[in-house]
Amino acid sequence: ADLLCPITTELFEDPVLLQGDGRTYERAAITEWLRRGNATSPLTGKPLRGLTLLPNDAVKRAADARRAQLASPPAGGRPAPPGDAVSTLLNALGRVG
Repeated sequence: ADLLCPITTELFEDPVLLQGDGRTYERAAITEWLRRGNATSPLTGKPLRGLTLLPNDAVKRAADARRAQLASPPAGGRPAPPGDAVSTLLNALGRVG
């Protein structure tokens, strides 16, 4: 499943299924789309068959897992503390030169 909202192009936080086109959007983005009076799908431009929004729990769980994965340190390592990158670079250059 795609974990990015097609309107915001950002990782989902509160994904909802728009029954009118069967697509998943970020709640705030599709709510604003509909509030502006749009009666067409933001993806296809076709008329919406309904405006009901349903939470998409499966996409939410997947997006939350991906967010946690992005926030965690890489396997076998840990992120360098701020400012440590310069020391690491200088040490690496010292070994090369």
